Amino acid sequence: KNNILSGVNLIIKDGKINFYGCDGNISANYYSEIECKNDINVIIPINSAREIIKSFSNTDLTLSISNAILMASDGDTTIKTPLLVGIYPPVDKFFTDKPSNFKINGDYLSSVLKRCNILRVNEKGAANYLTFDLKAMAVELDFKGKLTETALIEKIGDDIDISFSVDYLATALKVLNLNELKFNYEESLKPVILTEDNFQFLIMPVSKK
Repeated sequence: KNNILSGVNLIIKDGKINFYGCDGNISANYYSEIECKNDINVIIPINSAREIIKSFSNTDLTLSISNAILMASDGDTTIKTPLLVGIYPPVDKFFTDKPSNFKINGDYLSSVLKRCNILRVNEKGAANYLTFDLKAMAVELDFKGKLTETALIEKIGDDIDISFSVDYLATALKVLNLNELKFNYEESLKPVILTEDNFQFLIMPVSKK
């Protein structure tokens, strides 16, 4: 039996193409404009999606679907892949506009996460979260009282005290542009969206209790 979460949800609707990926803890979305007459909602095996990206990098593609088979072609080469059967979790409903956001240098945040990992070496199984205490145009970063730093940020909206798993943040930073990260947030325990151009990364805050 195929694991639905091992696939990529491809949704085409209202002139936009969206790709959604989810592993149960974190979700990602890439979107772009597209010309398509019909709405589409299918699940592509992750290995097939990687093969298509590898084979057709920076090339315009024609996608077609027939009898649960996806075909991707650039005119010279065509890749066919069977689609996964099932219902993908509706993660798209979480990728909505948030009332507040802040921007922070990604290289700086990456260096903070590396220091957090050094400090947690002898804490197997312990909760590892980094707290962001946003006030005015600054954020205080705190790793369980062992590491505390303050950085200037650009912020629109409410002050907030919010915590994230160090591991999940590190995963997001592997695929996002590190020059500037934008965190879009609402409340301390509601999903937060990190954005970079047409890419979005959804991460759940953690409770410190």
